[in-house]
Amino acid sequence: DEIKPLLATLWWQRFNGEKFEILKDKNGENGLHHSFIRELFEDTYGNMWIISKSGISYFNYAEGKIEKFYEVSGRSMEQLGDKLYLGSDSGMYTINPNNFEINKIESELLNELVIFSIAKFQNKLVLGTHKGLFYYNPVDGKLEKGLLDDKINRIVNTGEKTYVLTDNQVLYLNKDKKLSSIYEEELGLFSDVNYYKSILYIACDKGLMTID
Repeated sequence: DEIKPLLATLWWQRFNGEKFEILKDKNGENGLHHSFIRELFEDTYGNMWIISKSGISYFNYAEGKIEKFYEVSGRSMEQLGDKLYLGSDSGMYTINPNNFEINKIESELLNELVIFSIAKFQNKLVLGTHKGLFYYNPVDGKLEKGLLDDKINRIVNTGEKTYVLTDNQVLYLNKDKKLSSIYEEELGLFSDVNYYKSILYIACDKGLMTID
């Protein structure tokens, strides 16, 4: 069987070459904490992490099955160096993908944040939260408030550019941490963005938009 994750934000789906089988949570029997999957993330070690409303699971490629990992209401994940960073409804965690050790980052300010999205930014992490934009330095543990206070749905680093999405704006974050609005629309509910061949693809509640 070939496993392909389809991020419809609801289910993990298995593709066997002929049809899709939707794997939903069955009282934890199949390794999922919850059927509401918020994000899929593959680290550089080849682990596929399944981040759901009620916990974190990972797909074991060697055994071909999903295994439960940790009970936390996860939101997003990013890798910086040899550590994984997990954003949750109440702060951020680090995970060692080699031995699967997990630790809560002890910070009063971080614990107050719902971290919807995490992205790499100049050897640091930029966090999208319900209280706006923050920058986290993993070396000294310092948290710096950004210039945006709106709830942030998604941050995407394409390797060349960093985009920030709120409910009604798509913004570009430059290297000086300044934000410029690319597109704005009331009740746009922007959720994701991708940049390909000079065209910006934006997912929102009205469908797929493009800006070139």
